[in-house]
Parts: sequence; structure tokens; C-alpha cells
Amino acid sequence: MTNYQPTATDQRPTWLIDANVIVSAAASAGPARQLLLEAQRGSFQAVVTPYIIAQVRKVLAGRLRLSPDKVEAFVQSLPVRVAPDAQSEDEAMKTAISLIGDRDPTDAPILAAALDTGVDAIVTGDRDFFDPRVQAEILVISPSEALELCRSTKD
Repeated sequence: MTNYQPTATDQRPTWLIDANVIVSAAASAGPARQLLLEAQRGSFQAVVTPYIIAQVRKVLAGRLRLSPDKVEAFVQSLPVRVAPDAQSEDEAMKTAISLIGDRDPTDAPILAAALDTGVDAIVTGDRDFFDPRVQAEILVISPSEALELCRSTKD
């Protein structure tokens, strides 16, 4: 993991990866894991925040019952760049709370970070993000859709 610094010269798409995608990648060899392999190959820039990493750690240790050492090894191996969390007083956080906070307040920091960092899309399996009001602000794609986009640009 490295810090995220947007650059004008890098033409690859930049996608914020939601915690549910990373957890799915840890749990199975499906599209989420394949997507992280594409990030490792450099097909796109994968971005997360400390908030997302904390959610991943919590689920891996709790629901998946991985040991602290295995959780940390997995997190450190992720082919991602870390952007700062949006702050509660940021305009992006206020927008996120108004768009998604009523359905799931834990999603607001993720949406706010995406809006704040200027990523091209959010990759998630969380249906709350597919609300038309959210999609009017930022592109939201599933791991399968993201994987398809990666593969179509190679052809």
C-alpha cells in the first residue's frame, strides 16, 4: 500500500474499492479477486481509505475469523493506494450524508472519500450505492463490471 497522489499524466482509470469487494477477494476466487489481480497488473489504480481498511480488518478478523497476522499480511499485500478519509466538515461528507446517510450511515464516509478524491468510480457490491441520486454524482460499478472494463481495454 502506498499513498494516493493523483497525477495528470497517468491515464489509467482510478477506482475507489469498497471494503465488501476486498473482503470478497479474500473469501473467494471470484470477480473481486480477479479485479485485484488486474490492479496488481496495473490495469487501473485502486484506491482505498483508512476507513475502508479498518472495515476490511474488522470483517476479516470477525466474520472470516482470520488471525491478526493473516489479516495484516492480506491488508499489506493489497495492490492499492491509500487516500485520506473525508472529514466530517467537508462539503463531500455533507453531500454523501444527504445522498446515502439515511439508508446506511456507514456508507457516507466511502462516498465522501470518492467525491473528495475525484476518483473515476466506486467499485462496490453494496446496492445502496446504485441509487440514481448517488450515480448522478459518481459512476458506481460492480466488481464484475469493473473486471469487464479492464478486459475490454486490453483487446
